Amino acid sequence: MKLFKLLGSVVIGVASLLGPINLSAQSCSIVDLMPEFWRVVDRSGHESPLQQVEDFRSRLVQGHGDLYFFTGVGFKSDEELDRAILKALTDARAHPEAIRAMSVLLRDELSTSVRAFTGAFSDFRCNFSIYLLPALGKLDGAGRVINHAPALIFGVDNIAAEYSPKTLPIFLDHEFFHRYHDQVAGFSDDRGEQEILWRAIWAEGLATYVSKMLNPSATMQDALILPKDLVQRAQPQISILVGRLLPMLDERDPEVFSVYFKFHSSETPVPPRVGYYLGALAAERLSEHYSLFALTHDVSLEKGPHTFRYRIQTGVGIVSNGRIYAHRSISRASSMCRRDHMKHYLEPTQEAGRAQLQRAMTGPVVMLNLLRFRKVAEAYERYVAHILPYLKESGGELLLLGEGGPYLIVPEKNIGIVSC
Repeated sequence: MKLFKLLGSVVIGVASLLGPINLSAQSCSIVDLMPEFWRVVDRSGHESPLQQVEDFRSRLVQGHGDLYFFTGVGFKSDEELDRAILKALTDARAHPEAIRAMSVLLRDELSTSVRAFTGAFSDFRCNFSIYLLPALGKLDGAGRVINHAPALIFGVDNIAAEYSPKTLPIFLDHEFFHRYHDQVAGFSDDRGEQEILWRAIWAEGLATYVSKMLNPSATMQDALILPKDLVQRAQPQISILVGRLLPMLDERDPEVFSVYFKFHSSETPVPPRVGYYLGALAAERLSEHYSLFALTHDVSLEKGPHTFRYRIQTGVGIVSNGRIYAHRSISRASSMCRRDHMKHYLEPTQEAGRAQLQRAMTGPVVMLNLLRFRKVAEAYERYVAHILPYLKESGGELLLLGEGGPYLIVPEKNIGIVSC
């Protein structure tokens, strides 16, 4: 491997048949595949499509295990990869300047970014491989497990198309934080669309928030980067977006993941990549009550994973005007159950309405929390004792605790179904 630079804990090299050099536990091994890519580009204009594909594969794919496939860059079949190779080579022959310039800028910026990030997070260990490669349109940057080891992939061609010298440091901080978050708390973007939604929301949201904080002049939109109008589109409908998201937090569904984290048609009601924004807002609001160290290291896990899962739900829930959005059961089964029953009870009966008016109550309705217990006093006291710490932790408070009156909207004969 021919070394270009040796700066601090970062080594930047050219990949060769010998593979990446092994460094100490505090050093990143940077495997730069771009020189080989340009060699393939230079020859491709005189080769048949089959020869171009074979040349690319022999120099950039073979010898790197699963780097370009599903658990790496993300190609699911040889046919998909071959089509992307031919397109990338055609584009690079036609417009090489931007990709070449970004390749140089990225190599120079990496050493600066690692030093700055280590200064902010002293326990960060840059002990993984960093790949600089043509991602063939698949990704700009992502943490992945390559050949059974954690790695960071930078798609130079995509970065050249999407980022500027101003936004590149923000982007790098975002990606380094993913590796750091994985080291200290087990959260990362390694699983991609196979991740549970609430974990993806937190991993991407906190990385976005941290990258904003590490670049003081950056706005939230700067940290989100793309789409450039994401904040403008999402903010007016934030309550609706939160309402759609909360019942799906425990989903592990590639289609749902794509809606919230990938680019898609701008005609859909959910803005592309809005999951990054909702997660960043949740982190921003939770930072009012917790230090960045606590958010990053997930201290609440000491109390059990369900506590932390609840905290993320609360963080997402308060992004609408700073208030807790309606607390709901997150499982699909219970939400289906609730919709099935409640759709039949949208209007009060004449008798219930008359009884309510006769009470002559005044003032706003603050919250309606309908629960049913077999032993009312004892059970409700236990419920209050359990929930109050979480309520205070999220910035809420108990305004009133008293005896309820007649029901207004409820099934007349079997009110037990409201507990499903």
